[in-house]
Amino acid sequence: MSLNYYDYQAYNSQSVLEKGQLSAESEQEVANVLKGKKLTPIKIVLSARQSQQKTQRKGISNSELIDFTQGLTTLMDAQMPIDKALLLLEGISERASTRQLIEAIRRDVKEGRTLAQAMEARKNVFSTMYVSIIRAGEEAGILNQLLPSLERFMIDSAETRRFIIAAMVYPAVLFVVGILSVIIMLTFVVPQFATLFEDAGTQIPPSAAFLLSLSGWLQSWGWTLLLIPTGFYYFWKCGAAVKKKNNIVTGFY
Repeated sequence: MSLNYYDYQAYNSQSVLEKGQLSAESEQEVANVLKGKKLTPIKIVLSARQSQQKTQRKGISNSELIDFTQGLTTLMDAQMPIDKALLLLEGISERASTRQLIEAIRRDVKEGRTLAQAMEARKNVFSTMYVSIIRAGEEAGILNQLLPSLERFMIDSAETRRFIIAAMVYPAVLFVVGILSVIIMLTFVVPQFATLFEDAGTQIPPSAAFLLSLSGWLQSWGWTLLLIPTGFYYFWKCGAAVKKKNNIVTGFY
């Protein structure tokens, strides 16, 4: 299940009303936590902050995640407690979306969850491998030793991704230029051969007849080719929407 944020009101042992916010899987879990703190809950409601958590991934790039990991690595290597390290990272982060993410993780840690549990609740940001490494480091007490390896892996992966994208740009440009050249030739050049054959009074060869037929189709129905990328984009958006819906149902948010 996913973690939600709940606003609560509860009386303490001195009958003083306290207000606050907790992240939990259900209202019952919030009630149990409050009872464990000797508080009597009188109101527990889903916080509006929950909707903010679902949109945190927007605007958080891979480079920002690398910067977060690098900062966490440096602070953990200096033997700084996790909550203080997160507080410092929150203060120096430039983008609001990153600050919101770190603030949410820090709040979960202050409530008693491990760093891995706080990150696992945000699988739309942190991969399974990322969370597994953090969990292994926390359980073995060597988080400060594993973080540098995680940082190097992320940097190497980003470099490999950039190299692959750069290597694909040139073939993609050639492919597009080639397709456009063929379309232009069939649309404007090939039809002129029909006039040449008619003036010469000779029979059109089968290969030339095929090209002329294809040219005629392009002139009449070439606009339908635009439906191909439009269709791909539509199905891609539908697939992304279905995946996002499944993520919400299975607790990815």
